[in-house]
Amino acid sequence: MMTEETSGRYFDELTRGLASGDISRRKALGLLGAALVGGALASIPGMAQAAPPDPCAEANCEAFGETCCATARSARCCPPSYVCGRGGHDIPLCRPSAEFCRGGHVIRG
Repeated sequence: MMTEETSGRYFDELTRGLASGDISRRKALGLLGAALVGGALASIPGMAQAAPPDPCAEANCEAFGETCCATARSARCCPPSYVCGRGGHDIPLCRPSAEFCRGGHVIRG
């Protein structure tokens, strides 16, 4: 987080650079515009939040030679001969590869 003193120092350096000719007006306006857009985006709820964690990264199934079956909220490690399915309440399920769900029906194949 930038303190008032730090932001004041950057502004002072910018104005000195403009006065001495080290920074062009175009460059200064670009920096100012970027700062304003960044500040505006950071003030919008949800824009400055981190992405939700990846359930498969946390499960670490590949380390055990298994497949990760995941929903937005949870993950389950399945043996290599199984495929992913979904149960009630959006819970990931492991199903034998000869069976898989399509349109709510179990198809053997």
